[in-house]
Amino acid sequence: EGLDAEEEGKKRFYVVYFEATDDIDPNDLEYTDILLACTHRLLEKLREEHVESAAFKKVLNWLKDRWDSIADLLDQKVVFDQLSFEQQISTFTKLIAILKTTPSTRSLIRQQIASYSEGLVSGLNELIKSAKKQLPDGRSEIVLIVDNLDRIPPVYSEDKRRWNYELVFIDRAEQLKDLACHLIYTVPNSMIYSDQHLILSERYGGPVKALPMIMVHEKDNTSYEDGINKLK
Repeated sequence: EGLDAEEEGKKRFYVVYFEATDDIDPNDLEYTDILLACTHRLLEKLREEHVESAAFKKVLNWLKDRWDSIADLLDQKVVFDQLSFEQQISTFTKLIAILKTTPSTRSLIRQQIASYSEGLVSGLNELIKSAKKQLPDGRSEIVLIVDNLDRIPPVYSEDKRRWNYELVFIDRAEQLKDLACHLIYTVPNSMIYSDQHLILSERYGGPVKALPMIMVHEKDNTSYEDGINKLK
């Protein structure tokens, strides 16, 4: 019965995993960067699963409403409605690339995201709810795993009074929890092993988990059952 329950659990969850450092500049992190990265990865993954294009409507309408400002950043001269569905989706990929590699434009993109973040999150949640009904293999829940945020180096805010960690993971906790799916964020160890772990536990509704490195395969790539059982 235990094995049957475990298999059912595997079937239930559809995982969207990505390493945040692929989409953001680790030396300059704000909440808006994480939101845009989550948007990018969810759109790409759900498009790959052939979720109906109508499910993306509210997110793309959000982009359409911002188009005059965003098109200039992307050096796009076309009307939004003239772009194909695929091109509209790929616009978020272009935004991510500019956000990560072009510091001079970064603040302008953040301004567009921050000023209208509620609309973007609302659109994403509509997409997530619709996608849950169309997931493969009978799965009904989405788990978004945002990895590598624990590798973000500490940086003082401009007023030299607070760390970037606090500004993102504590001040923006409500926004980070706002997506309508299961969420796993990695956070810097220095937050877990300090008095901030109490604040994190309070903001995120439970104890923060410290997961050590655990061996799951032998050198010959066979499974190491003790490690697997420990992770379970």
